[in-house]
Amino acid sequence: MEDVLHILRDCSFTKEIWHQIIPTNQFRNFFSSSISEWLTSNLQLLSLNKQSASSWAYLFGIIFWHIWNNWNLIIFQGNSLSPKDIISISYSWMKHCLYTYNEGIDLQSKQIPVRQNFVTAELWGLLDGLLILQKHEYNEVIIRSDNLENVISISESKSGGSENALIRRIQQVLTSKESWFLTYVPRETNRVANALAKMALSSVHSLCIFEVPLLSIKEILQDDNSVDNSLIIHSM
Repeated sequence: MEDVLHILRDCSFTKEIWHQIIPTNQFRNFFSSSISEWLTSNLQLLSLNKQSASSWAYLFGIIFWHIWNNWNLIIFQGNSLSPKDIISISYSWMKHCLYTYNEGIDLQSKQIPVRQNFVTAELWGLLDGLLILQKHEYNEVIIRSDNLENVISISESKSGGSENALIRRIQQVLTSKESWFLTYVPRETNRVANALAKMALSSVHSLCIFEVPLLSIKEILQDDNSVDNSLIIHSM
């Protein structure tokens, strides 16, 4: 059990993550308990984190899972995310929750309409994918989305000019690419995404990166190229 605790909390890599999340005055309590006390206490707390006004229990669980998953990536795939990536992705997952906070000093919680939350969740998914591509130093990106609202919002707003901080962040990442294409594809014709989603459901891996398209995906791409129903909204 001490080895598990070392991997999840006490090794230098993991500590770098927790040190960026935990308030300094909480270090002693956070790093001194046994694994059972550590898990129980943090999964029951609601407001330890200095950056997140939402439930600490959720954020702790998400970061915990990503740390554990990262070690599996290292062992079984030879890949690894940086502490910064793990923190960024964990906050992305956290913000998929159905609650947000009003702007202003009162920070009273309110429930987001389901539609708004769905659109926001897709934007976070897009940003997560772009950050992964950025980590692997890919300079050319093709994005095919069946969410016309997001495609228009990203393409029409001037870089850094959107009122939506999430869209501004996506635009910033895209401007760092040598070439990128943002394409709207009707949901019923977005067969590549559907095929990849089905593969993900049956996969034991949390992340798969294909350097070369699989045969089944290549066949779909060839069909799509022969009858292209997409609308390219923006390219650079």
